[in-house]
Amino acid sequence: KDGHTGNEMVALKVDKREAIMEEVITKVPLNRILHRLLGNSQLVHEWWHRPNRAFNDDTPDEVYQSGEEGRRIVYNYIMFQVDYHT
Repeated sequence: KDGHTGNEMVALKVDKREAIMEEVITKVPLNRILHRLLGNSQLVHEWWHRPNRAFNDDTPDEVYQSGEEGRRIVYNYIMFQVDYHT
């Protein structure tokens, strides 16, 4: 097949699931903050998935998914918006 043993495939699936859970767990508080800033869930979804000049026209989700540094960039951007709007 692809050169992976059964145990390696299980490990890859576990790693992928853990990565997904980490993203879900850490995005939830950000979504709550965004919901307060933007007003509804649809606008929060659109914010994550529309190109944003603050991220060189990448979507916030693309930046967030790029790794730890990307998550930090998005987090800092959201926190700046909180400070700016309060």
